[in-house]
Amino acid sequence: MDFLAIDFETPNKRNDSICAMGITLVIDSKIDSCESILINPHSQFDEENIRIHGITRSDVKDAPDFQDVWYEYELYFRHYPIVAHNAAFDRAVLQKTAKRNGIELPKMDFYDTMNLYKENFSFSSYGLEFLCNYHGIELKHHDAGEDSLAAAKLMILLSKNGSTFIHTMDCSESVTTVSQKSKDEFYRLRPSSPENLVQPECCYADDAELHVPYHVFCFTGEIPGISRGDVQNYILQHGGNVTSSVSRRTHYLIVGQEDSSIVGGAGGKSSKILKAEELAAQGAVVKIIRCEKFVELFNAQNAEG
Repeated sequence: MDFLAIDFETPNKRNDSICAMGITLVIDSKIDSCESILINPHSQFDEENIRIHGITRSDVKDAPDFQDVWYEYELYFRHYPIVAHNAAFDRAVLQKTAKRNGIELPKMDFYDTMNLYKENFSFSSYGLEFLCNYHGIELKHHDAGEDSLAAAKLMILLSKNGSTFIHTMDCSESVTTVSQKSKDEFYRLRPSSPENLVQPECCYADDAELHVPYHVFCFTGEIPGISRGDVQNYILQHGGNVTSSVSRRTHYLIVGQEDSSIVGGAGGKSSKILKAEELAAQGAVVKIIRCEKFVELFNAQNAEG
């Protein structure tokens, strides 16, 4: 079973902007990676929302905006079924935020762990905190990454219960109206076919040496055999930094395989590659590196460690 569990924190009650996004990727019913990403919502922060999640305007003043974050993680939303606890809220926030930013969302199948628990079990509460306490799952509530991780663990538990009926939400705003999808169908959902993945054609700096300490990395596309969480931990542990968008501060853009159904119109190039090429032409330090070169460095240094 593969899926992407998500959680959004919002700066105010309008729910058309996001100040933090949590994503947990599950591959073969195992947690692959978990991330919590701060986002500059370019919107006001209400005191009530701050009391809930503790995020303030100063916390996100240097964070990427939603467009940059979306373009970095869009492939995940396109390729995997989406899981959330009280998914109607997260889906509505995503739809409103995308509309506010002029982004057209792909078709996505949403699975709501709260509603699935309501339909399959009799509890006094179906809140995330209650269910985590019941199952002994550690939770730092209203941290986006932690909430997405908790939702992922609840969905894994649901899938392992042979009598549980799993189905998607439908496209209406009602949580209780569903389109019937069996658990077997849920298991079969996978990323797009490998033939859609292409290595973009661009000016790679094949002779460049990779140095991690004090250098800023950005990634685009899929890197085989390494999760985003492992990549980020590796770079941070070795004194480097990872950003979600390309800027003049970026030293390396690591390019993996891109989905041709998304970037095919740009010659296989993502918006990050186009930005890096533009900055390089203006004399910026950014170098475009094939993902294989980064994987070699990653594997070699991990073998030494």
